[in-house]
Amino acid sequence: MKTDFTLMNFILDVGEKLFTLLLLDYRFLEIIRSRRAEGIARARARERNAYKGRRATIDRAEINKLYAELKSVSKVSKAMNICRNSVYRNLEKVA
Repeated sequence: MKTDFTLMNFILDVGEKLFTLLLLDYRFLEIIRSRRAEGIARARARERNAYKGRRATIDRAEINKLYAELKSVSKVSKAMNICRNSVYRNLEKVA
């Protein structure tokens, strides 16, 4: 019995397996998304303001106060031990 091993058969076989893997991955992602949506819905049912994101850890008022005193984003970032981008971001939100 001679095995008919051609490049075309190999490509079709690999393509079929790849398609199956991609389909399984897509279904897995759908399951994750649906479970996440269910969890969010349950959290919102428990509490009206639930799932609004993470609470701010940087005090914007303190950033503005230090910026008014020091007049330098770099000095404010060093004083508060945060990065300069965070200082810029929080200054823009208040301005």
